[in-house]
Amino acid sequence: MKTDHNSKDEALAPLRAIGLKVMMAFLYANVFMIVPVGLALGSSETWITFALALVTMIAPTWCYVAGRSDQAARIVFGIALTLFPILFVYLFRGNVWQMDMHMYFFVCLSFMVLMCDPRPVIISATITVLHHLSLHFLAPGWVFFGAESIARVLLHGFLVGCEVVILFVAIRLIGDLTLRSDDARHEAEAARSRAEEALALSKAAEERAEREYRDRLAEAARKAESDKRHRVTAEEIDTSIGVLIGDLRNVADEVARQATDITGISRALVGEASALRESSEEAVGSIINMVTDAEGLAGSIQHVGRNAQSAQNVAQAAASSIATLSPGIQKLAHEIDAARSILQLVSEIANQSKLLALNAATEAARSGEAGRGFSVVAAEMKQMSTATARAAGEISAKLTGIIEATSAFRVQIDGTIAHVDQITTSSSAITTAVEQQRLATEAIATCMNSVRSKVAETDTRSRKFTDVAAENRAIADSAINLASQLTDRAEALNRRMEGLLAELRAA
Repeated sequence: MKTDHNSKDEALAPLRAIGLKVMMAFLYANVFMIVPVGLALGSSETWITFALALVTMIAPTWCYVAGRSDQAARIVFGIALTLFPILFVYLFRGNVWQMDMHMYFFVCLSFMVLMCDPRPVIISATITVLHHLSLHFLAPGWVFFGAESIARVLLHGFLVGCEVVILFVAIRLIGDLTLRSDDARHEAEAARSRAEEALALSKAAEERAEREYRDRLAEAARKAESDKRHRVTAEEIDTSIGVLIGDLRNVADEVARQATDITGISRALVGEASALRESSEEAVGSIINMVTDAEGLAGSIQHVGRNAQSAQNVAQAAASSIATLSPGIQKLAHEIDAARSILQLVSEIANQSKLLALNAATEAARSGEAGRGFSVVAAEMKQMSTATARAAGEISAKLTGIIEATSAFRVQIDGTIAHVDQITTSSSAITTAVEQQRLATEAIATCMNSVRSKVAETDTRSRKFTDVAAENRAIADSAINLASQLTDRAEALNRRMEGLLAELRAA
């Protein structure tokens, strides 16, 4: 019984899922109709009714989002469908249309047929009857507009009960029809599977019979063809193997001839390789001597370069020493000029003293006996001034000679510095040339070493070439032996094939 119940639930599950989806849309349509209807009626309970509708939709929305369509979810949807007519009757409270809104209970009860479950219908009908009875005693104005009586409530309850019975029967019929339809579908699928299996077995048997028939025909054709192939095969083997044996003989002769040629070429190569090795050894010796000479030349050039550098250093030192004399001579000339200026001043003072002594002597002569002492002093001053002027002239002449000697010495120093600069320039040029010669000599030595390496490598390769030529000659000798063996094998193969062909033709 439980298995039948599960089968019925499985068969009704797709229909219930569609029904719950339609009911969810219907419920939300009711929610959004409350506000415009309430505003049109001028009801003061519009917004509280809208809030209660939103609260009513919490549980159905959760079940729908969770994808539930079990019995509990169906009961939740049934209760929600019952509560919305109650909310609309409450919204129409005091309006002449309130009585007509009771018909909405029957509409919502009819919607529950989509869930194919009588339990939500029974629960909703019970809630409806209890709602009418309780409000009849507690708040009659919330249920009926105008005259209300218990008879009217009982009549509504009776009508609701009648609809519940009708819906219950309809739901049972829908469930039974759905279950029978599902069973018929399963039986049809099983019958189709059995038919497909039988068809597959029939096709397999037909294909197997067809294959056996084709195999028998092919076997007969193969047997008839086998004898013919034996004869043709014998002729083909005779022709092809004969040609093959002839080709083997020709190949063996050609290999022997080429091996003989290779042997001669290998002997010639060995001789040439020996000569090449001797030439390489001589070249290596000559290059070693050239490298030794180049290294000696490089040493000599380096020695010359060092001497030229030493001469350049000495010349530069001499030029520096001579150059230090020029400022001293210049200073001496300035000092002599200053001394000449002083002597000129002394000479002028002596002339003034001489003039003063002459004036003093004149005044003393005028004074007579009283100026005699002063006359003596004037005479002494005249003599001293004359001596001073003469000494100053002699000193000036000496200073002039010194200046001329100094000028001549300075000219000699300038000439010496010029010669030393020329020596320095020549030494630098010699040093540069020696450095270039040294670099060229080193490059020559490097090239000689590289050439020596190449020649040594050539000598090594000539030795390897000699060894390879010897190996080629040995291989050529081996090829000659193999050609001889190949000829013998070809003759043996020819004899063997003649025997096999005779047996095949006789078969």
